[in-house]
Amino acid sequence: MSDPQLDMLFQPLQLGSTITLENRVQRATGGVGLIISEGILISQQGTEWQNAPGIWSKEQTMGRKKVADPGPVYVEGSIIYAQLWHLGRVSHPDAPEQIASGLGADRVGIKLNPTGGYNDIRMPFEETLQFNYFISEVDKLRIAYVTLVRYAEFLDPIIDGSHLAIQQDVISAYVSLLKNTLVFENAAFTGEEAAWYVSEGKLAGVFFGVPWIAHLYFAKWLQYGKPLGET
Repeated sequence: MSDPQLDMLFQPLQLGSTITLENRVQRATGGVGLIISEGILISQQGTEWQNAPGIWSKEQTMGRKKVADPGPVYVEGSIIYAQLWHLGRVSHPDAPEQIASGLGADRVGIKLNPTGGYNDIRMPFEETLQFNYFISEVDKLRIAYVTLVRYAEFLDPIIDGSHLAIQQDVISAYVSLLKNTLVFENAAFTGEEAAWYVSEGKLAGVFFGVPWIAHLYFAKWLQYGKPLGET
């Protein structure tokens, strides 16, 4: 017989529940200016696994509105956007130009990981040059921003005794190709690194994801240069 006190740990988390909303409000209270939600799948056909957040049904949309509509998150001075998600090459071919034309280019951002590794995607360095063409074409769409994921060891799985990702300098390789959009980067940045890249004009900004999940007041620690967890 299961422990009634632990049963809640095995219940699906309902999108738009008070727990989800409370989590977002906490991050806004902690000082975050822009919250980009977890990936929200736009179609059932583009889903890699069951029970992932989606927005293709009326029920899902209404649940998302409880979190994203102007309300507690905005009162705390933050803005929240939905990260529309399609598994792309993992599940089905994707077309950024169709998304931009449907929503408006100024409302669309794209995140790319040219180093590979994630989702067991592996390619020789020569094949990563295809990103030159893709990024150049994306730039022509004049979307709001492009986020590039740099190499990070924690994103680089070891399969059959070897790493999958390509250890390349993503900023040097690709940022110069983006002239009509803002360029952001993420993956294992320190506050000092982020400040340097922005102050030098190499990036418009840096996104932090993982630290926000575990540290409510991450922005304050970052702002005042304190180690994570220090009070």
